[in-house]
Amino acid sequence: MRKNTNLRHKVVTAAVVGVMSCTAVMLHATPEETDNIRMRDQHNMPVAIPQNAQYLLYVGDMEGKNLISQTFADAEQDVLGDNDAYVVANLSDEPTELVHRYTLPKLKELPYQVLLDTTGAQTDSWTHEPGAVRLLRLNGHQVTSVETIASPEALLQAVTGATAAGAPDVETTESATTKD
Repeated sequence: MRKNTNLRHKVVTAAVVGVMSCTAVMLHATPEETDNIRMRDQHNMPVAIPQNAQYLLYVGDMEGKNLISQTFADAEQDVLGDNDAYVVANLSDEPTELVHRYTLPKLKELPYQVLLDTTGAQTDSWTHEPGAVRLLRLNGHQVTSVETIASPEALLQAVTGATAAGAPDVETTESATTKD
């Protein structure tokens, strides 16, 4: 009986350590703080995430960019600015010539600011799901939670708090913990 208890203890301990390791990897796949994020926007203007920012919307692929555009490009008001939300895009996987010839001119047409990581230096370790947006909720410069959002309705609801029909495509995947 003692042998089984010992074995059970080892299995439970291994499982707990495994879960803790996975959680640590997930939390490091997005920033814990945003005060050191410095990028340029689509108009080549330097941007730092301000203290009052409430959300970062991270896109890592074209489908995610399209989701942001579907949600906010035709808005009659500055929904992102009014809600202290910032769009961050990783363009490091795109060929430089394609970025300069096609992507930047298209981004310059958008009515909202997009912070660009063209080298991947700041966002390469951030995770994303293809076709979705990672919404990082902020309190000051601290990331308090991270969600994956896959529909325009759910994205608008998450940023504005407005109720939208058919908005169940939000999956909270991580929550940051406060540091002692």
